[in-house]
Amino acid sequence: MEEKHSVTENKAINRLLDNAVGFIETYIKIIQLELRTGVASALTILILVSLVLIFISFTVLFISLGCAYLISSILQISYSGFFIVALFYLLLLAIILYYRNGIKGGIDKVLENQLKSSEKIERGNNSTEEDPAKGS
Repeated sequence: MEEKHSVTENKAINRLLDNAVGFIETYIKIIQLELRTGVASALTILILVSLVLIFISFTVLFISLGCAYLISSILQISYSGFFIVALFYLLLLAIILYYRNGIKGGIDKVLENQLKSSEKIERGNNSTEEDPAKGS
């Protein structure tokens, strides 16, 4: 009789261990999928931002060249427009460097608010997914 209990207990323990291992494997797969989704989303955003920055850079470049040629033709000195445009960008750089701490603080606040709002959205999505009866 004791052998039947020990065999039954061993089977129960083996089933429990199999279930635990299956649970852990499933949890690892879920984490891997979430990481892949996050990385894919981050790469997509990075590519889009890069494309936008490239197009903005070309736009600013050609507008600057156009302004330089326009100023040169108005002043009738072939290189004056380019120096004036360069001085404008140098002035813009000096202003940015002077206010860099304020600019950094503003960007930090925007990013922090963006992260907080995305966390709230994720928490809201997770709470509705966990208990679908709550919404009914």
